[in-house]
Amino acid sequence: MTKDCEISGFFKLSVWLSIDQADTDFRAAVYEVGGDGRGILLTNDVMRARYRESFREAKLIDTKEPLRYDFERFLFVSREVRKGSRLRLVIGALNSIYSQRNYNTGSDVSTESMSAAQVVTVKLFHNKIYPSALYIPFGQPEGRE
Repeated sequence: MTKDCEISGFFKLSVWLSIDQADTDFRAAVYEVGGDGRGILLTNDVMRARYRESFREAKLIDTKEPLRYDFERFLFVSREVRKGSRLRLVIGALNSIYSQRNYNTGSDVSTESMSAAQVVTVKLFHNKIYPSALYIPFGQPEGRE
């Protein structure tokens, strides 16, 4: 950041990804990285690929072509980000004791086992054809210009 600024609201992320399996889980996280190099988690969102279009209807991935994933359930954040800080976006696998494990097979996740696990290759695209973008809720505190 070139000056102190306020970030208040909900982040949104529209990202183009290709995967080589029928399903996988993603986590997108946004960190503030201070001038001293330390990072602070600001917010995050998760998505299971088969539910990228609808929470009610699973649709397995049947192509290796890039598809758009819209992360729109980031937690609310309000923070003053100091001059010299950066924002870091990290997109990776969801691997947490707090989440159901997805072994990327495309079958019923509740019955999958480690013996059937598939390695998934994920590619992120960002170009004129596939314009991935992070939307940042910049605000301005009262009394500042």
